[in-house]
Amino acid sequence: MTVQVEKLSAVGRELKRKQRQAQMQARGLVEERADFLAQLQDQNRELINLRARLGLARKENEDLTKSNQGCPDLTNKVVYDLDDPDRPRFTTAELKEILHERNELKARVSDLEDELEVYRPKPET
Repeated sequence: MTVQVEKLSAVGRELKRKQRQAQMQARGLVEERADFLAQLQDQNRELINLRARLGLARKENEDLTKSNQGCPDLTNKVVYDLDDPDRPRFTTAELKEILHERNELKARVSDLEDELEVYRPKPET
């Protein structure tokens, strides 16, 4: 009977040891679960923050797109202020045409002056 008591006592000690191990393992798993839940909450907050930033970025992008649609593309264009007194009034082609016409008129005036000299009476000296 003492052998049986010793066996039962040994079995009881072994069961208590296994129970302590199981409890320690359970505590470790509970702590690990709590850590995972905390990480999950942090990631959810970060996800909400990133979605909010994405929404703001999309709105800014839409606003920029709308504002750019209102403005024509001025690449390789010259822009002048209409109130600027020094702004060009004519295109290069128009200026070339005006200068050509002026030179033709000067030549004609010179020809007419020469012709007038021919018809003018010469003073007698």
